[in-house]
Amino acid sequence: MNNIEQFEWSDALFLPEDETWDLVTNHQDSGNKKREDIGGDNMGIKGWSFSEELHDETIITVVENNFGIKFPDDYKRCVKLNNGGYPEPNCFNMVDGEQGVFNNLLSFTNKNLNIMMFYDFAEESSIEGLVPIARDPFGNLLCFDYRSSNLSPEIIFYDHEETGDEAIIPVCRTFTELLDGLYSTE
Repeated sequence: MNNIEQFEWSDALFLPEDETWDLVTNHQDSGNKKREDIGGDNMGIKGWSFSEELHDETIITVVENNFGIKFPDDYKRCVKLNNGGYPEPNCFNMVDGEQGVFNNLLSFTNKNLNIMMFYDFAEESSIEGLVPIARDPFGNLLCFDYRSSNLSPEIIFYDHEETGDEAIIPVCRTFTELLDGLYSTE
């Protein structure tokens, strides 16, 4: 790849289906990786709505320090471009076979509704090691689960109507896997 680091499709979250993004030159590169190479046109991110680019990326480090964790790189790349955004498509399956809806990423910058507020809520749940990153339209959260691994947290669905371990439903191993598995019911 000529020493040029490039996003995979799951990382190039906002490009047309036959393009990738060259991180070194900061330009699009057509034809290198197509959506069908990672699961077909019916799955994976096709775009984001109502997102904002982070102009000061140090806020991610500040949040990491406040939470005492390190976010996975794929998540940080996504948030830098799609802070607070709504993915399309937005449905995902949980390990137990239930369907969930990925409404939006939690914002790092919204003064009224941000990731710090949701983290405070999650801390009150008395389950340590869960860090909210997204929400569904019904008040539930998608979280990184740092209880088993500080380096590679899995994604879980946190059902706010349940308590303890009953509130936690495994979704997938990584943030990229979550995005790759998104689909539409229409």
